[in-house]
Amino acid sequence: MMTNSPTEQLVLRLKSENRLWGVPRIHGELVKLGFKISRTTIRNILKRNGLYPKDIGQNYQTWSQFLRQHKKVWAIDFFTVETVFLKTVYVFAAIDIHSRQLVELRCCTTPLQSWTRNALLQRFGFDDAPDLIIRDSDSNYGTLDSIGNVKVITSPPGCPWFNTYVERFIGSAQRECTDHFLYFSSEQIQKTLNEYKKYYNHHRPHQSLAQHCPFEAGNRETKTKFQENVHSTEVLGGLHHHYSFVG
Repeated sequence: MMTNSPTEQLVLRLKSENRLWGVPRIHGELVKLGFKISRTTIRNILKRNGLYPKDIGQNYQTWSQFLRQHKKVWAIDFFTVETVFLKTVYVFAAIDIHSRQLVELRCCTTPLQSWTRNALLQRFGFDDAPDLIIRDSDSNYGTLDSIGNVKVITSPPGCPWFNTYVERFIGSAQRECTDHFLYFSSEQIQKTLNEYKKYYNHHRPHQSLAQHCPFEAGNRETKTKFQENVHSTEVLGGLHHHYSFVG
């Protein structure tokens, strides 16, 4: 198997790290660094690796690249829970898509536009406000285009992937929590959601975080040998458990 030369590896690195760059832009950067290489050579390198002419010099970026440019992004949405009296309770969810921290999980019986705005404002602290909020086109948000310096983006109709982070959370919350209980009041629902929020943020492992928890921040101690003293703690009346070492 042929191994790319150092120069070829650098060309591919520049392209992979700068999606918008075409052959002239890559050439200019390499010349600035002191490399003697022609545009034809750069074009041939990209062709051999399937990167030319596809995605060369296009004036757009991927959705994931756009999100990475913002330090803190919240995805928000509503889902519903039914009581035994067939009363619909609305649950407002907000999740930080980078840390996967569940920021808010609050229920109400009438999700007015003013209620949604106030729920967000109450979550904003001096350092807690996000740079960007992603929402769908639900009427519950009204004209929620901006809140102070926070930019709000509305997902286009028929594009659930646009707000996929909160959509996935809602699916998890329903499968792991709300679908397994009978509720008599919104207060009972809120109490259950509060317990699930604590479990989700502090004890539930996430694949996207290398099986860490949002509040764990990658500081998990690695156990080098099997330990017998594993302690189990019930969550949601035994529906889930979280485990920890004792002693």
